[in-house]
Amino acid sequence: METISKFKKPKRNLKKLYTKAISKPPVYKSPEDMMTMINQYVDVGCKIKNTVVGRKPNEIIIEIKILTLMGICLHLGFTSIKQMYAFSQTREPYSEPIAYAKTLITQYYEEKMQEGVSPTAMIFMLHNLTGMSMNTQTDTGDSSRPAPEIQFTSRANDDKIRKMNGM
Repeated sequence: METISKFKKPKRNLKKLYTKAISKPPVYKSPEDMMTMINQYVDVGCKIKNTVVGRKPNEIIIEIKILTLMGICLHLGFTSIKQMYAFSQTREPYSEPIAYAKTLITQYYEEKMQEGVSPTAMIFMLHNLTGMSMNTQTDTGDSSRPAPEIQFTSRANDDKIRKMNGM
């Protein structure tokens, strides 16, 4: 099997539920219209690619939607993410749909991470979207003191199996 790298383009002629003046944020009639646009982006407005996951003989081809925060921002009619966040802060009814959009994208990347699609890339995306990160609070010691003692125990009876002191 070979990797299929061609992207399927999003469907064209998607219905816009806002009006837009240059250098101004979009104008929506209601937050519900914005929710419709968000769901439209996720369902049919984003690019799609096929990729191979796994190794032979267990490899499979999966379809991956290319959901991005910038993509949803542009689809909603904003010129930048900063403009979208400022819009949500100054217009209270629209803060919920924008938070929902960010949550949808975060959920999608969490699911892809569970499917085994480049966990490192998915962790990077989650960190950028939500600030989530792996625990980096590990104490490794330094030149003035040794690393903390590590104890290995058996899960069956909590007996110590061996110790390591890092020296």
